[in-house]
This record gives sequence, structure tokens and C-alpha cells, in this order.
Amino acid sequence: MTLNDLLKSVSEEDKDKMLLYTDGKGWANVNIRIDDSNIWIFDDECNSPFSSDK
Repeated sequence: MTLNDLLKSVSEEDKDKMLLYTDGKGWANVNIRIDDSNIWIFDDECNSPFSSDK
């Protein structure tokens, strides 16, 4: 899926909603890394200001 594909599936009124990442048991903070051809979303392994259920 490309970012354009994702954005096409979200209505204008939903674009201000929070994006949540879950493993089905709780939620987790995420890190995002962008390189020349990819957008990576992965678990946050640093000290985030928010705690998660992990």
C-alpha cells in the first residue's frame, strides 16, 4: 500500500483523527522513518512521553 492509497481511503473529516497501532491486545507508541522509497512504521523502543499497555 502506498501513502496515496492510504490517504484515498480516509475522508477529509477523518484526517484529524488519531492513528493507532495495535497488536490486538493493547496499543503501542510508534516511530516513523522515511527513506527514499519507503515509509517505515515500527514499535517505539525509546523513552516516549506516553506509556503503552506493553
